Amino acid sequence: MKFPIHLTGIFIALLGADCAADYYVAPLLKANWEVSRSKTTCHLKQEIPHYGSADFVHSAGGTLQFYIQEQRHKPRVIKASLSAMPAPWIHHYSESRPYLVYLDQPVEISGYGRLAVYGDAAETMIDVLLQGKFPTFTYVRAAPDSDRVETRVGVSAVKFSAAYEDFIACRNQLLPYGLDDLQDRVLYFHKGSSSLDGNAIREVGKLANLLREMPDVRVAIGRVTAGVLKADSKWFRKRADSIINYLNTNGIARKRIAVQSDLRRDRGNDVIRLYVFGPDVLRWFFYRKGNIRLNTAEKRRLDLLAKYLLEYHPGKLLINSHTDSKGSRASNKAISRKRAEVIRQYLVGKGVAASKIRIRAYGESRPAASNRSRRGRAKNRRVVIDLVG
Repeated sequence: MKFPIHLTGIFIALLGADCAADYYVAPLLKANWEVSRSKTTCHLKQEIPHYGSADFVHSAGGTLQFYIQEQRHKPRVIKASLSAMPAPWIHHYSESRPYLVYLDQPVEISGYGRLAVYGDAAETMIDVLLQGKFPTFTYVRAAPDSDRVETRVGVSAVKFSAAYEDFIACRNQLLPYGLDDLQDRVLYFHKGSSSLDGNAIREVGKLANLLREMPDVRVAIGRVTAGVLKADSKWFRKRADSIINYLNTNGIARKRIAVQSDLRRDRGNDVIRLYVFGPDVLRWFFYRKGNIRLNTAEKRRLDLLAKYLLEYHPGKLLINSHTDSKGSRASNKAISRKRAEVIRQYLVGKGVAASKIRIRAYGESRPAASNRSRRGRAKNRRVVIDLVG
């Protein structure tokens, strides 16, 4: 992803008459505009001889970009501005305000930086060209004062109107979302279910539409609980398979879909990361005899559970707390209540409404296993959180 860097200087004052200047513009007979189009990107380009190109690019889900790109490596630009200038054969000139210019750094070392404007400023340059004016970038590169050369790059309005008709038609049929819009989306699943709900179907449908238009892009499916829990691999696999089946049905080949529990290392520009999130293994907590405190791992699980509750589950939850049979019934009932209260307070501290949480302290009355063995008693010292509604 490219991050614009605000140049240290915005407006360039006119240099002295004895300063050298370079000027580039497409000659009248060579000023052509070319349009390339798809449902994800519209590109309107003019080649500038001996310099490079001027480009308008509008990608699905984004804003219009307008930039010039030189096809040579040169010292960095330290000041730049963009103005609307009259055509070279028009001699009268009324002063126009300069526009804020950014320097986009190349993604690869072998690439070239470019001077660009975005959004409203780029849209204004469309209007400037339609009026027959020449958007002109003026800039200075880093060098000793005596060696500084002002460079001006004019973008010709010749033949622009005809090409713009194709460009605007392309913009009108762009998908309303792009790769960045679908990146790192989370698909939520109900407890004990691998079925896609209505929202998940819409999200995966968008993804399928985008992947059909971008054949070089793949999707990687991971889980929100990666690095916290390993026990949910069964549900993760089932839910990932539901997504894969839906994508396959909508024309996306299986070879373009990877299932990776942990996506932290998959950060390429050609991959869309999609996360699965279900609450199943976040609901169980087991305790040592007499213990009521939460350890670090348990807090991380409750953090995830709170995220699930706040972002997806609108209903209530029951905190069901149990103990083994060691000790008196009264003390076991009290311990089970304390454990449930600690969990409730932690969730409330994470933003879950207290009114949505109910506690049921059962003590030793509902064992899950025999209390005659150490293993059975360990299974009985538990808190189970049920999601309701």
